[in-house]
Amino acid sequence: MKKEIFGWGKFPKRIGKIFFFEDNNKIKKILKNYNNIIPRGNGRSYGDSSLSKNVILTLNHNKILKLDLKNKIVDCDSGVKINYLNNFLIKKNLFIPVSPGSSHVTVGGAIASDVHGKNHHKLGCFSDHIKEIKVLLGNNKIVKASNKINKDLFKATCGGMGLTGIIVSAKINLIRINSTQITQKIKIVNNFQNLKDMFTKFKKSPYSVAWIDTLSSGNDFGKSVFITGKHSNDNIKKFNNSSNIVLPIKLISLFFNQFFLKIFNKIYILKSQIFSNRNNLVHYFKYFYPLDKIKSWNSVYGKRGFIQYQFVTPKKCGFVPINDVLSLLSKSKHKSYLSVLKEFGEKNKNYLSFPIKGYSLALDFKYTSKIFEFLKELDKIVLKYKGRIYLTKDSRLDEKTFKAMYPQYKIFQKIRKKYHATNKFSSFQSKRIGII
Repeated sequence: MKKEIFGWGKFPKRIGKIFFFEDNNKIKKILKNYNNIIPRGNGRSYGDSSLSKNVILTLNHNKILKLDLKNKIVDCDSGVKINYLNNFLIKKNLFIPVSPGSSHVTVGGAIASDVHGKNHHKLGCFSDHIKEIKVLLGNNKIVKASNKINKDLFKATCGGMGLTGIIVSAKINLIRINSTQITQKIKIVNNFQNLKDMFTKFKKSPYSVAWIDTLSSGNDFGKSVFITGKHSNDNIKKFNNSSNIVLPIKLISLFFNQFFLKIFNKIYILKSQIFSNRNNLVHYFKYFYPLDKIKSWNSVYGKRGFIQYQFVTPKKCGFVPINDVLSLLSKSKHKSYLSVLKEFGEKNKNYLSFPIKGYSLALDFKYTSKIFEFLKELDKIVLKYKGRIYLTKDSRLDEKTFKAMYPQYKIFQKIRKKYHATNKFSSFQSKRIGII
């Protein structure tokens, strides 16, 4: 059936034909009869990377196949959602090593995007903990790929945005925990220089992230809330069975403007000050997935949706690129409604994985007809410092800019051809950036 589909940002919207991953034989028949196919999990990539003329939904392909307690390895279908996986693993005192910003991401989506979390500086990307994957190729063969077998396919599939084939299942290495609680510490940072010092001071913290008030200026430029965390050892287990918070999203969207943002930022900082400079125990769900508790929060930006612009620049550049971007933002008419800064560790060997050693900033903008022109100016800053844009969040990058940011795209293209993905798997994003 054909229907309108869109990413989490609700921009852009496209018409695509939907198929469901119910069994391997059915999918093989679809692969034989159709081209321009893209696999799609729960649609949590923000732009058009999971949109195409023909979309295969994997949500029904969602079984946990095996748990090896001794070696701390779980084998599961690609359509398993992180939240379901977490609830299953926690009962066994286990947890996924790298957790993305939403628990509604599927395992297949996490691999295709090679997601990162608040601990990239310590444990890298999601794929750095994958023991093995099974991939259904364009020639209808299912093959195994890992750092030991079909290594080129593995490095192309992890971070490859679904363009090498359909991830069927994955074996994931896990970490051991004994609590569902996170010991969290909050610091109010008064300016940009002090924020940089926070990342240095707390570099040994397992998890760290900073929220930035992009409306602050003058001596307060870069005012932030810096948050660290580590798994608690209190042996407390509380499972995530609470219902979502339902807010009048449509009503809020009518007042979602700069005035609203100023009030929200002040309230958030005041609330954070109450819990600052002390250890606070918070449930892991609240720590890792704060927005997941709000039902359909992405609708707050209105019918036209929003664009998240996430980039990373090398650590050797320090905070200079971040400063340049925020300075340009403060002078513009565009405002970021959510601004999050993370530190990344070493880059892995995957061809299109986003993280490189440095600092990453994610900015949320309401979609307007003029936002593209502004984001092109930000692209120039990112390119100047040899940085790159996160494809999972992208909805407007052009081919020239993409190829400058991801120079290994040529190798990626050769591997796609080798494994029968060329002219078989594609998305609206891939065609936009020159990968067909």
